[in-house]
Amino acid sequence: MKVCSNLDHIREMAERQHDENVDFRSYISKAAIHETQLDAMVRGLTLEAMDRVDCVACHNCCVVLTAQATDLEVGRMSSSLGLSESEFTEQHTVHSALVDPVLRKQPSSAQRAGACTLLCNGLCTVYQVRPAKCRAFPLLLGRGLRSRLWGVVDNCHVCPIVSAVYGELKSVMRPWR
Repeated sequence: MKVCSNLDHIREMAERQHDENVDFRSYISKAAIHETQLDAMVRGLTLEAMDRVDCVACHNCCVVLTAQATDLEVGRMSSSLGLSESEFTEQHTVHSALVDPVLRKQPSSAQRAGACTLLCNGLCTVYQVRPAKCRAFPLLLGRGLRSRLWGVVDNCHVCPIVSAVYGELKSVMRPWR
């Protein structure tokens, strides 16, 4: 499997292929392949792609996406940073209509515009206790891929792994059109 790590190229390709990706999403959601077979196929492709991409070096998901954290995770992260939960919440979360706190983004003048405030010099300062939503990214592993397909299509423009796996899946499941 070919994996492109050029984030600009991945974004452009996802924009160009958006309609095709949405069509393929519809195809997968109705395809006559058993859920466990689909999950196993995607797991194999994902592990292969993960061998070729250094997620920590890429960290585009930390720049582009927004993460939520449970109160328990806020407690773990604040402890890891030596902050009280209220200090952590004030410095690293924003109020939202969502149930769980949302991790704050850095201002545009920061090292990488819009990156999570917990990203410093390209590394997550709370990596060992990062939120489950961060741990689960790129959302390809685990059971029930069909229920996460909209997120997969959305993340084709963010993650080299998702882009490669989705492209390979389109190739493997031919003819899907």
